[in-house]
Amino acid sequence: MPSPWHNAGPPRPAAAAQHQMMSVTLTHRACCATSASAATAAVVLAGTGVAAQLIAELGGEVQRLSAALGRPPGLAVVVVGQRADSLLYVTRKQEACQRVSAASLRAPPLAPRPGGTSQTHAVHVPRGPRAQAGVRVLVHQLPEHVSQHELEQAVRHLCLDAAVDGLLVQLPLPRHLCEEAVMEHIDPAKDVDGFHPLNMG
Repeated sequence: MPSPWHNAGPPRPAAAAQHQMMSVTLTHRACCATSASAATAAVVLAGTGVAAQLIAELGGEVQRLSAALGRPPGLAVVVVGQRADSLLYVTRKQEACQRVSAASLRAPPLAPRPGGTSQTHAVHVPRGPRAQAGVRVLVHQLPEHVSQHELEQAVRHLCLDAAVDGLLVQLPLPRHLCEEAVMEHIDPAKDVDGFHPLNMG
């Protein structure tokens, strides 16, 4: 069967104009793509400099927030067990806060009470100018065998703390714990990771 493109004859005036417009459009897009590729290839991203600038900007925002609150902003991190990767991630978070002039603190482990509930230890808050110019990091470490109730109670307790502005639970949790249920106990306004159902959308 002959191709429908054969013997079609010269294009009609309207069709010719349409073909020309399409050709111009495609040529324009190709030129733009080539120019964008060339421009992108010519730019060298200096990650270290960008990171330093971002840290400086965040430091200024933290200082303004500290002045508005009358205290340093507080970040609470809940860790369950001794997973090496989880502890490393938490350490990296602490170091990031320290890089914006943070006052990083570590709370002692939460020991289970005889009745099966969790206990939150008091954490010393530094005084003086440095206390007003950083992010106060509270790391609450729970044992591997902590119960679902104990973990949820610890999360609720931290969310009710007026000095805690953001909270995150380091994942993954041990297999006997339900992560989704724990996320539901985080105050949506303090949910750093955005895992609460209202924040997930």
